[in-house]
Amino acid sequence: MCNYIQLIYNSDIKRIDFNCGIDILNFIKNYPHVDSYNYKRTVIKSQWGSYSNFVRNMIDNNCYVHLLIDMYYISAYKNNYGREHYSHNITIYGYDEMFFYVVETLQRLY
Repeated sequence: MCNYIQLIYNSDIKRIDFNCGIDILNFIKNYPHVDSYNYKRTVIKSQWGSYSNFVRNMIDNNCYVHLLIDMYYISAYKNNYGREHYSHNITIYGYDEMFFYVVETLQRLY
């Protein structure tokens, strides 16, 4: 099995992104050879106990996890951290004992 993530370069805004303004969930569903699943939060909590356990289990089963995060709660996003709620797409592709490995498309996080 091969994992594939398509990124699009938008020359108008000089940025590579997952979706460039397109609804990402509908966009991903149209990729050939890609399965897309949506889980309710209650299912994740009841089956895995925590979001971290869910993500680790998915990665252990060769699945990337694409999700929306709120930049307000993540210190790497210094412009938003603790100041402004802003949803942003990321994809988690791996982990170790301390960190999740994330594909990020924003410039100037710091």
